[in-house]
Amino acid sequence: MQSHAHSDPISKRDAWSTRSSGETPAPDRFFPLRTRSDACGLTPTRQPSTLADYRTEYRQLIERSNPDTDAGDFSRLSNVILWFSRQDGVWSAATIRKYRASLRLAIEDWATAAPDADEIRVWRLQSDLDHATPAPRDKKSPPQTSAKKRLKFTQSEHEVVATYLASTKSSTSHLLVGLLAFGVRFGLRPHEWLYAYCRDNVLVVRCAKRTNGRGVADTRLIDLSDMGAARRRELSRFIHSFQNAAAREAVWQRFYERLSKSLARACEKLDVPKICLYSLRHQAIATAKRYMTRAEVAALAGHATVATAARHYARRSGGWRVDPRIRPSPSTVARVKPCAPAIASDGWSRPLR
Repeated sequence: MQSHAHSDPISKRDAWSTRSSGETPAPDRFFPLRTRSDACGLTPTRQPSTLADYRTEYRQLIERSNPDTDAGDFSRLSNVILWFSRQDGVWSAATIRKYRASLRLAIEDWATAAPDADEIRVWRLQSDLDHATPAPRDKKSPPQTSAKKRLKFTQSEHEVVATYLASTKSSTSHLLVGLLAFGVRFGLRPHEWLYAYCRDNVLVVRCAKRTNGRGVADTRLIDLSDMGAARRRELSRFIHSFQNAAAREAVWQRFYERLSKSLARACEKLDVPKICLYSLRHQAIATAKRYMTRAEVAALAGHATVATAARHYARRSGGWRVDPRIRPSPSTVARVKPCAPAIASDGWSRPLR
């Protein structure tokens, strides 16, 4: 994995997130299920990357539950579990299971590190979590995440929104101008801009989804040789501004929501159908499909295989007829796993290289 001097603008201010998966676990008397096998006789395991994701989820749950900043670790954890138990109809069943696992790990971490972690307190937290049963969202309810995002938008809509944001004096709007400009070109997930950096004529991106073999690699490289020196300097300045703004906000979810709401207000004011931050990634991938092979598109997006972009992202027909003048590096493309040629229904069937 590539290393560089940039620090993590989110986790560097949260000592809890620096815990290592190799630390001595809490006594098994606190967590008897840890030593049991499942129905197949196998002992369940959790990869370090999974533990890190769970800890990130817990930090976000803390922020969303409007915590008392003066509360101790035990009280804060107890309050988050109580808040979690009252979120009926908010999340899908899968999301509830993920949050429950995050909270269970938080209990284990607290029991490991806290000097006042006795069996009674641990049992109380576990019991509260076991009895926290928020009802899942109705399957007929309107979608809340990727299913309702716009998968494509026109160049004229993009230009209108960007021009309006550039005319305002808000620092948030100016960050959005950069996201609009470079998001539709590089297709990074919003969170990936936190760790991206330019090195010579290459954009280095730390892949956000690397667990369970989903990512092409820990980092992916995008060749900027054909981009032009002035544009590369603009890209570097944007990345620097974005990362500094995120560090000042300290909590990613709060920073992300501020950007999202500002973009939504601009679209509403201009009578443009809502463009989400993640829509930029969809549009970038749709445009890349016009100019790149399937393996190159997967490498640009950070996917392990060529199938993901074809099945879950905007179609080639929605791509803009503008060459983005960037390409993923050959070393990143070489890591992409091929699959059967006929995977897309929109005619996007160029041969793999």
